[in-house]
Amino acid sequence: MSAVLKSGELFAGVHGLGMAVDEVFGSESEWFCEVDAAPSRVLAHRYPNVPNYGDVTKVDFGAVPHTHIRAGGFPCQDVSLAGRRRGMANGTRSGLWSEFLRSLEEDRPDWVVIENVRGLLSAEGEPWHDELIEAHADMLRITRLAEMAEAFAAGNPAHRKEGRSAYARRWKFAAVRMARQREWAVARFKRERRLVQRAIAIVLRGLADLGFDAEWAGVSASDVGAPHGRFRVFILAWRREVAAPDTGH
Repeated sequence: MSAVLKSGELFAGVHGLGMAVDEVFGSESEWFCEVDAAPSRVLAHRYPNVPNYGDVTKVDFGAVPHTHIRAGGFPCQDVSLAGRRRGMANGTRSGLWSEFLRSLEEDRPDWVVIENVRGLLSAEGEPWHDELIEAHADMLRITRLAEMAEAFAAGNPAHRKEGRSAYARRWKFAAVRMARQREWAVARFKRERRLVQRAIAIVLRGLADLGFDAEWAGVSASDVGAPHGRFRVFILAWRREVAAPDTGH
């Protein structure tokens, strides 16, 4: 092993996370991957001797210089509370986590540092299974029927004039029955949805499958003196052959 640890950063932006990693590990940046033009110009200006390989989907990580540390904050748009919460399925920007994982498989670093938004803890990390899709469709269908029954029961002229008429009672009973079915449908949907793994579970499972152990924590910018919250999730992972860090726990 060389005297100085080397780091590689994916989705580097202007190298904010990478600077913190290099400060803590005493490492030096070996390369970046950043595709957007504006931050790429910043990197080129500040680190003219560090190559930027651009689009992570087009990089052969077995061919780039080996690094001891892999850092990066994969795109958060589809897990963020401010986004559409589409999760990490193929085709989503947050689904680029698979490219992060590929980089670890092709070039085996000793350490991994990942940063992402709070939504990583709650967003769905995988596509809906068939039973959940069916339960969702049933819930929507029964909800529409229940709303129609409630509207007829409440707006029926016969019901208003003669509450005991057979016609009025029929709609009242239908509304009650559909409301009960809606409760069952909602309960089934919630039960099936609990089986969908959260985004952070997908990340941790991917790391574990490649032989990495991990710890994670949430840190707000205000925890280190900033005048705002900006909560972020940080994951520190290491190959099982490497000694576990002393985190003070």
